[in-house]
Amino acid sequence: MLVIVNENNEYRENSENEVRAEAENADKENTDKFLDLAQKVLLIERSWWKIAPTRAEAIRKVLDFSESRYYLILGTLLDSYDFWKLDPPLVGRLKALRDGRLEERQMRMESE
Repeated sequence: MLVIVNENNEYRENSENEVRAEAENADKENTDKFLDLAQKVLLIERSWWKIAPTRAEAIRKVLDFSESRYYLILGTLLDSYDFWKLDPPLVGRLKALRDGRLEERQMRMESE
């Protein structure tokens, strides 16, 4: 038996199987959220111009995120193998563009 504290600070005992089932449900929920977000980001990157006149408007329309938040999330997703598996050519191209910009920025900073 394992002792668990819930969100109300109540103690209860759970079997290992119950704990394992709860963990699997949490993993599935997180996986579903990841896939939903990843698919929406890929949709924007594939065809934002079909969604709205500007990328910023497409981001707001599809995800209801600011551009800053979107690009932070995109940067994190680009480092994820699971994200890459969803569309290797597109994610590879996006990573190459990002890496090129980072390298260019670093070279500018070194020359100053």
